[in-house]
Amino acid sequence: MLSFVAGCVASLIKEPKQSGVGTNKEHEPLIHFVFSTSRKVWKRKRKRKSLRNVLLYSAILAVPAFCFTFLFVSPFLHEKGMTVEWLGIVFIFIQSTSILGSVASYHMEKRLGETATVILFTVMMALSIFMLPLLPELSGIICMILISFFYSIIEPVLINMTNQRISGNSRSTLLSYSSMIKTIILAVLVPFFGKLGEDVGYPILCILISVVLIVLPLVFLRKEKDTATL
Repeated sequence: MLSFVAGCVASLIKEPKQSGVGTNKEHEPLIHFVFSTSRKVWKRKRKRKSLRNVLLYSAILAVPAFCFTFLFVSPFLHEKGMTVEWLGIVFIFIQSTSILGSVASYHMEKRLGETATVILFTVMMALSIFMLPLLPELSGIICMILISFFYSIIEPVLINMTNQRISGNSRSTLLSYSSMIKTIILAVLVPFFGKLGEDVGYPILCILISVVLIVLPLVFLRKEKDTATL
């Protein structure tokens, strides 16, 4: 049902008119696209470092968001003794708060600024993940819902920060590249977190991920003030 509604919404979105620049460019092979775009993004230039920081931040942050709002939900409910029928209800709450977070994102960005919004709600995500295994019984569901809400505030801001660092004629290429980077990091880290959770235990995994999220802004957003266009 949700997929059908999402498809209806997507069908109403119109592609904006493009200028004649680049319309006659031939489609390049995938492997050439990956290497040429990688060279462009990862060159040692200050303005490109700003773009790289935002791309990596967005990709890494997507991993705990995916894990705690999708992958770990079913095992968590099973461990608490809930039947499978409750899974759909919990996902409805998670997706509903995701929509609310996206709506609130613009207002938060306008009030706090881009970098402050991302840092604040990343820390809030970290605290929610830290509290998840500490809360009694099913109270942890609240943390999962909050993680979805906080991430949905952050994600549009990161997309906006990425757009501001890309020139118009490179936007479609680099946004596709950004999506690819996120998919690769998800494919690598999600199984790693799953295995780590089995080896060290769920509470320890939550603590480790919380620490990573706290450190993340210090590594990638410490000097992010002005936007630079690539």
